[in-house]
Amino acid sequence: FTPVGTGTARRADVINSSWGSGASFYSGSAPETTLLDGVIARYGTTIVCAAGNSGPTVNTLGIPNSALNVITVGALRSTDPPQTNPNYNTISEISSRSPSFVTVPGMTQPALRAAVHLTAPGENFSVAAYDGPGTVPNWYRFNQRGTSYAAPMVAGAATLLADVGYDRFVRGTDRTAVDGRVLKAVLMNSADKTTGWTNAQTSLAGVITTTQALDYNVGTGRLNMDGAFRQYTDWTAGNVVASLAPTLVSGAGWDFDAVSPGAPTDVYRIGAPLPAGSMFTATLTWFTDSTYDDDANAAALIALADLSLEVYRVDGVAPGLVARSDARLNTAEHLHFAIPALGTYEIRVNHVGLEYWSQAGPGATYGGTPFAIAWRSTPIPAPGTLSTAAPALLLLTRRRGVR
Repeated sequence: FTPVGTGTARRADVINSSWGSGASFYSGSAPETTLLDGVIARYGTTIVCAAGNSGPTVNTLGIPNSALNVITVGALRSTDPPQTNPNYNTISEISSRSPSFVTVPGMTQPALRAAVHLTAPGENFSVAAYDGPGTVPNWYRFNQRGTSYAAPMVAGAATLLADVGYDRFVRGTDRTAVDGRVLKAVLMNSADKTTGWTNAQTSLAGVITTTQALDYNVGTGRLNMDGAFRQYTDWTAGNVVASLAPTLVSGAGWDFDAVSPGAPTDVYRIGAPLPAGSMFTATLTWFTDSTYDDDANAAALIALADLSLEVYRVDGVAPGLVARSDARLNTAEHLHFAIPALGTYEIRVNHVGLEYWSQAGPGATYGGTPFAIAWRSTPIPAPGTLSTAAPALLLLTRRRGVR
């Protein structure tokens, strides 16, 4: 990061925020959350926030961690003594959690939103400290815990991904590879599921359905940096379609695009059959359409889109919708399920509508919603296998949205 005014200034790509206030303000209603959402929407910055230490009570996310465009991180504890097995597979008792209130101008929805996105270790730390003369010892604090320890781990992971992104993917003025939506989708999609993870998926008329999208306590699970690095670098890496013609891509990866009311669906078709019983994971992220004024240090929510994430089977005797995530008043969708039968599948990103739009009225037009998507099947083939078998792996087609 080079400070402004030195001739080669560049904004910070990732910012950690390990502070917070009580849950008296909720998404969209506090100046701090509105400002964060505006800054992120304008610059594409990744801002990571500690979830807070007000658990185990629900609806305990306050400011700034209840902002809609941030990555909110909860804390994990180890179920065994950390010296012998630091597995960190269980939510910490103190970690703040959802469901959370959501407020947009003119509307408040109580206990609706899954607002935690990821978790990382947050207990059993020995940290360097100086508490002043006369304290023994005065150079360490032991058995420390808190989401303020977990959030910097995720911020560090996002920073490492951004560093790789600049090295491998960013060319000229196209910074989509390090956009906050992309880093968020990759980190969330590669997370390990923790003990008791659930996003309340149910079978609705034979379709795996969730209107919650994320686990209320841990989001998509525990940070897995190795998985995130592989998700980000080893397979399909963004902007994979330059025209309406089909493009061959790998069986796992990420993309950045947009959908709008006029072009409401992007379709990612998997050409090679997925084996029955294999696990399939997909994550969709987007931002509120918010403005930010540098001079006035003021922000405003313009629009909040409702996007959905769907998986279809498109061959065999029973084609049709297999799984769907459509959470209200949120900016993330997530699916994690076992493929029901050998077949060809596709992922669809849909622009369902607008939850809020300040410009609605005669003659008003809405441009669209940029999004990031990450997907993978488990087990993931080795990169070498993917490169030699690419023509048979994944066919991606889409009706292009707007950028």
